[in-house]
Amino acid sequence: MHAAAIHRRGRDVPKDSWFLGTGITPPIAMMTVQAVATTVLARRPSNAAALTLGMLGATMVCGYAIEAEARAALTPRSWDTRVTPLTAAGIALALPTVGLGLRRRPGRTA
Repeated sequence: MHAAAIHRRGRDVPKDSWFLGTGITPPIAMMTVQAVATTVLARRPSNAAALTLGMLGATMVCGYAIEAEARAALTPRSWDTRVTPLTAAGIALALPTVGLGLRRRPGRTA
């Protein structure tokens, strides 16, 4: 049994890049929220911004796990000199974001 795939037309790519992303990249809207939260944290401590980054990181890890293209890129027979390192780096960078963003912080209630 094969998972259902979304088949899109070339003219849909610009809109889809904003809201759906690709098999190995998150949507631009998600990356924009990530950039804003990161900027806020760079300027001052913010539990809301840290939590936002943690949730985005968790979403990204789950996204990589369910995306067939990402899973294929990590298998030896589908090794690709461009896609495999990008996919591995994306997962490797998203995982610590989850831990750092969702850990208990002073002043945060349980």
